[in-house]
Amino acid sequence: MKLLSIITLAILNFCLVSAIPTKVQRNGKFIFWITGASSGKCSIYGLDSEYKNAKEIIVPSYFVVEGEKYYVTEIMNGAFANEKFEKVTFDFSGRNDVELIDSSFLNCKNLKEIYVIGGQITVNSNAFTGTKDVIFNGPGYSTFAKRLGEKLLKSWGLPVNYKGYEEAGTESRNKKMTDLYKLAKKIKENFNQYNWGSAGNNFASIIIYRTGNIRGLHMVYRELARIMGVDANTFLTVSDGSCTFWSYIQFKYDKWYDTWYSVDIINYNYSKYTGSTYPSDFFMKTSKVITHLSDISCNYNKDPSKWYVYLARFGSDYDYSISTRELIDDYIKKNKLGGDRA
Repeated sequence: MKLLSIITLAILNFCLVSAIPTKVQRNGKFIFWITGASSGKCSIYGLDSEYKNAKEIIVPSYFVVEGEKYYVTEIMNGAFANEKFEKVTFDFSGRNDVELIDSSFLNCKNLKEIYVIGGQITVNSNAFTGTKDVIFNGPGYSTFAKRLGEKLLKSWGLPVNYKGYEEAGTESRNKKMTDLYKLAKKIKENFNQYNWGSAGNNFASIIIYRTGNIRGLHMVYRELARIMGVDANTFLTVSDGSCTFWSYIQFKYDKWYDTWYSVDIINYNYSKYTGSTYPSDFFMKTSKVITHLSDISCNYNKDPSKWYVYLARFGSDYDYSISTRELIDDYIKKNKLGGDRA
C-alpha cells in the first residue's frame, strides 16, 4: 500500500511538471521567455523566422501557450537589435505595463514609425540607440507621450499634476512662473535645436533623441507644462505665421484680472540669471516680444492680429497647413479666455 502511494505521488508530480510550459518559447514570429508559470507574464527576446525579414512587425498584447495567456511586460536588451523592419505596432491593451529595456531597438536603422495602440509603456534611455527620425503615432500615442513626459519631469525634479498653478494670486503666479522658467532652462540645457531630421516636431521623438525644431521644442515645452499641471487653455504654442514660434502663457493676478506673456525658450540667455525663481525679462508683454523678434528672427510678421495658435498635440499630425492652426484672436475669443494682451 505504501509503495502504491509513492508511485501515485510520483505520477502526479510528473504530470504537474509536464503541465508547466518551458520558459523559452517560439511562435514563428517571436522568441519569448515566460517569466514564471503562475505570473501570466513574458518577455520578448527576439524575432523568429517569419519576422526576420519583415518590413512591419506587430507586437501582441499576449502569447497563448498551452491554453494560457502570458502578457508581454518587457522587450529585452537587444531583442530587436540590427533588425530590418520599418514599422512596429504595439498592439497592447490595458493589461500591459511594458518596459523597453536599453538597446531593445539597437541599430534598427530602417525603423521609421512606432504605432502605439494601447498599454502603459516605459522607455529606457538607450532603448533606441542607433536609430533616428522615428515617428511615434497611433491611438495610444498620447498615453505613451505623457508617460515619457512624466518620467523626464521627475528626473529633472519638476512636479507632475500639481494642482495650484491656476489659482489667482501672487503665490500661485510666482510658483507657475518659477517652475516654467526652470522647465524652459532644462529644455535648453538638454535638447538640441539642430540635427532633428524629419521627426523634429514629434513629441516622443524629441524626448527620446533630445533634438527638435523650434516649433517642436515649444510644443514639448507646452505639453510638459500641461503634464506638470498647467491648464491647457492657459499655455499656447504660437507663431507669427511666417518664420518663427514661441509660447504664449496666461497668468492670473486676481479674480478680476489676468494677463498674457510671451516666452522664447530658444533664444533667451539663461546664464545671466543666477537667482532661485525667475528673471523679470523672461516673460514678455506683446510690445516687448515684437522688439525681441526683430532682434532674433527672420522677416517675421509684425502684426499680432495675424499671429496663430498651433493646435496639434504631441506632433503626430504634423504639417504646415492651416488645418492645425487658428488666429490667436479667434482662439481666445472662441474659448472665452480673455486677459490683458497689451
